[in-house]
Amino acid sequence: MVIHVPADLIEKAKSDISIAKTLKLLFWLFDSGKHSWFLRPSDDPEIFSIPLLASFQEFITKSITDDLYSHNNPTVLVRVCTPDYILERKKSFAEKRIEFKTFLDDKRLTAHDDFGNIHEFISIEIVETFLNRPLSIILENAESDGLFIKTCLKLIAGIDTEQCFLELVHGGGSTLPMVAENIKGLQRVVCIVDSDKISPIQTPNNKKGWIRNIKKICNKYGYGVHVLNKHEMENYIPDEALKRHLIKSSIDPDNFLYFWLTNEQKNYFDLKNGRLLWSDKCGVVQHAVNSAVVETSSTVESDLYCPFGDQIWKAFACCSTAKELSSRDGQDELITVVNLVLRLL
Repeated sequence: MVIHVPADLIEKAKSDISIAKTLKLLFWLFDSGKHSWFLRPSDDPEIFSIPLLASFQEFITKSITDDLYSHNNPTVLVRVCTPDYILERKKSFAEKRIEFKTFLDDKRLTAHDDFGNIHEFISIEIVETFLNRPLSIILENAESDGLFIKTCLKLIAGIDTEQCFLELVHGGGSTLPMVAENIKGLQRVVCIVDSDKISPIQTPNNKKGWIRNIKKICNKYGYGVHVLNKHEMENYIPDEALKRHLIKSSIDPDNFLYFWLTNEQKNYFDLKNGRLLWSDKCGVVQHAVNSAVVETSSTVESDLYCPFGDQIWKAFACCSTAKELSSRDGQDELITVVNLVLRLL
């Protein structure tokens, strides 16, 4: 995250051991690249030349000398401050009717300005947990869904997750709400889950309740949350990447009539088990017949339900470019997912 340390906090650190300790932790996080330090043009760099930060003077000097001031204002800026300052902001925002939310008994405040920027105010009291722990991306399956997230971050944002201050957390299916709840908002969290939709407008009733619960928990603690528009994460695998994966496994892609489905039908196809969950007006049987792929609808019916298997998620590794990855998107949804992660990273 991009973090601003105000001058008044530096002054308080001179006489408050607890604040001093946290301030040193913050500059260690800056120096190690886990977060970014932000200076406003009005900030006096001399205030950071204090004995407390002596071990970071080389980093501070280099940062100020290089281009710390030349950065454009970030769209998400964190200000570390005292609890009293957050209460002042809360009162001021309420009077000005500025949209904001508070969490952790007013130890965290999030506000949105008219330009679409997000302002985070974090109490010095929760820096140890909120900023000193990696961003937790909670998924139903940390391995398979994790590859999907890694691929999105790598190809769309150019980010190597192995070099980032984040962790992929296995939430499981039924247990994911409990995993998210147990963090209690003390860490930065993003939940990304399947919708299990079986058509553009139909979600199974049991999943609806599960999704409502997830969203309720995320809103309660200020987590980021995204429910995928398609059936599940595997439905975002580009056709060409899927074909390359099959060929690497010595499997002929022509055996799968999945590739003759419309994009909308592919959105609600169970790849693991080979089940077409929904069909639009352009039925796949007629589509295939018109394309001279098969001669009879019975053959189509038989081949159509050929499963890709439960390891099909590995096909994400065969995706090579952002353009290719977006070919199964169509609504910039994957950019939304990436931005959700970057907003708390």
